[in-house]
Amino acid sequence: MTRPDERDSSPPMRRNIVVLFFSAILDFLNRLGRHWFMLLILLGGVCLAIRGTILLDYGVAYLFREDRPLVGLSPAVLWQSPSFFTELLAVMLAGAAWVFAVDLDAPSPPPNSLRSRGPKFHRELPSLAIRIVILSIFPLLCLLYPATDAIAPLQNGEGTRAVLGWLAGIVLSLFVLSLAWLVERGLSTVTTGHFGIKRWLDVKAPRIATWIAWDNIIWRVVILWFMYVLAWAGIIVVAVHLPAVAIFALVGVALGAYVALNFIVERMRFYVIAAVFALATLLRGGDAYPYRFPGLDAQYAACDRAGGRGAGGKHDATHPLWCGRGGGTGAGNGGGGNEFRQVPRAASLRGLKSLRLSDSGGGKTKLPKLVVVAISGGAYRAAFWGALVLDKLRAESAVGKPLEGFAEGVRLLSGSSGGMVPAAYYTTLTPELLPGTPEGAGIEEMIARDIGRANGLKDGQPSYDSLSSITQQLVQKDLFNTFKLGRALSDRGQTLDQQWGKLNITFEQLRAEEEAGRRPSLILSPMIAETGQPLLISNLDLTGISGTGKAGAQQTLDLFKALPDAAKGLTLATAVRMSATFPLITPSVSLPTIPPLHPLDAGYFDDYGMAIALGYLKQRDIIDWMSANTSGIILVQINAFPTGALGADAVDSGCADLPQRTLDGAILRTLSPIVSPLAGLFSSRGASMVFRNDQELDTLQQLMRKLRNKDGKALSFEHVVFENAARASFSWYLPQHDLECMRSQLGAPHNKAALEQLATAWRSGEAEAAAADPAAPADGVAQ
Repeated sequence: MTRPDERDSSPPMRRNIVVLFFSAILDFLNRLGRHWFMLLILLGGVCLAIRGTILLDYGVAYLFREDRPLVGLSPAVLWQSPSFFTELLAVMLAGAAWVFAVDLDAPSPPPNSLRSRGPKFHRELPSLAIRIVILSIFPLLCLLYPATDAIAPLQNGEGTRAVLGWLAGIVLSLFVLSLAWLVERGLSTVTTGHFGIKRWLDVKAPRIATWIAWDNIIWRVVILWFMYVLAWAGIIVVAVHLPAVAIFALVGVALGAYVALNFIVERMRFYVIAAVFALATLLRGGDAYPYRFPGLDAQYAACDRAGGRGAGGKHDATHPLWCGRGGGTGAGNGGGGNEFRQVPRAASLRGLKSLRLSDSGGGKTKLPKLVVVAISGGAYRAAFWGALVLDKLRAESAVGKPLEGFAEGVRLLSGSSGGMVPAAYYTTLTPELLPGTPEGAGIEEMIARDIGRANGLKDGQPSYDSLSSITQQLVQKDLFNTFKLGRALSDRGQTLDQQWGKLNITFEQLRAEEEAGRRPSLILSPMIAETGQPLLISNLDLTGISGTGKAGAQQTLDLFKALPDAAKGLTLATAVRMSATFPLITPSVSLPTIPPLHPLDAGYFDDYGMAIALGYLKQRDIIDWMSANTSGIILVQINAFPTGALGADAVDSGCADLPQRTLDGAILRTLSPIVSPLAGLFSSRGASMVFRNDQELDTLQQLMRKLRNKDGKALSFEHVVFENAARASFSWYLPQHDLECMRSQLGAPHNKAALEQLATAWRSGEAEAAAADPAAPADGVAQ
């Protein structure tokens, strides 16, 4: 016969578990009122980013998943697994956030007491464990069930590694909790209260003592936070090579700031924040040039000598003083000695005069066309799409191919942001490697191998991830530079420079071959934050493009006219990074000017690179030279994203943008009143760029219809557009799936049609070279 206590023990146990489960959920909901920033914004934001509900266009969701195939569960494999560390750190974040919320809401301790409040720890630990498990299950579900089919499901044991990371996080969190409790118990035997600090402040500085929220200084929180920071820092040091770990590190810094503020009484928190800002201003605000572009040391030294005051009057952003001009200081774009002799535009076109193409009609030669290439921005989405298209055009430029001689016909490349990476690599190619030859590596391969070498990969292994190095620099150094005496010797902008090893070449080193017509010219155009002007960076003489408006205001600035010696030290890598400056990812760096000017991403002004290209083509001397030496213009536009409607077959289903799932769509619709104004701002900016460029393009087309060469034949004008319609992220990290999707876009119908249009334009309509007047000037109209 069963005893009554044995018969009735099971149901109460089950009821207790159910009650404990639902009480944990209700407790969590109750605490959202006070700790919404920690629990909802930080932890909830991380969950939505992992799931892909937010920030998917920037590829953030892909950073928490494995890009390279991994097999097994060995420590070496786990060390390389973003999924493992994502769940490990997500559990620690959830555990820390929950325990802090519990303790900060706990009743005030008795005066001068260090003893733990509430039940014994062996009774409290299971309750905390259940709450941590409940809270940490959300990041795990977000990883396992993404917001859209655009995010591939976990494969090759990735789910197992994620669950293993989740379990490791549970164990580590409970270990930290237990250790913190033991330390707290140990301290309670040797001291009481706040180690006498409160008593001492009450006597020595009673006003300051009233600023501190003594009830919130719970030693479990302090000790736990110390243990948490040690564990967190240990993981970050080991695995900061993964972008996911760096993201959690930034969230951890925000969590730490939140907890620290809770130690201050509410009425004083604003003043504490103001004091921290004042300290940062005191340490860093006095230096007008805390971040500097490499290669311009002499110019910055001249600014330092001027003491930020200038020489000879006041200066503003529209009329800055450029330091180090000709060895001293000078202002504006004119005057001064020791001018850097920029390449005359006609000289840069000289290579076209020696380019003779066979006419399939009768063995005669034909005059080529002037080819200008504009590549849109978009970080590595634009960089590698531009590289793939340029490599395709190079391959088709070989002898006997439809575009024979085309690569040599490219005389100018412009663009924005990441699009300038392949453009700059193109200008470093020797004439022998311009057509895609078997012995020459492709631009896409060169970029990937350079990134791999910069990231420490061996044997020329390719990499498509520069974001890890940037975030590592940010977490380990740049976050602390604000409160550091002295100037930072490195920053994440320089880290990005180092990713492109082949671009570690100065503009002056390229100048001679560019003037001889053996290299195409390059125009970079970052935007000045203070004035909205494009800052033109090029060996090419940009007179007319870098001019003044009707009101006498400078429409653009020409760096090498303003700083003649800058071309000797400024590398292509730094100039490309300057054109791709998006603050937080890379810092906003001061130019050596008084007052300091800050170049930003060229995409702020024109994300397509068309404005500068069209401005170049409309110059009178360029038009005259074309009339005498070419049969027309081909403007090739390479866009990393579509600017108009494409056919239904423009992209494979596996590479198309897919709708959000029902829950995620509902979340986004709920956030739409907040997000829509910002989205409208960005979309209107992009639409206005397209409209402006179309208007300028139409003006140039109308002008070309009126032009004739000396034989009376019309100069042709072709505008060819290659567009990537496949899904890809806007980031300095490109997942392999995105790369393969873009690679498949080369064979998409709209891009095949563009290639056929380009081949037809290159082969047809040329004027015969035999008809050209031998007395024509060698370089066209003089500059």
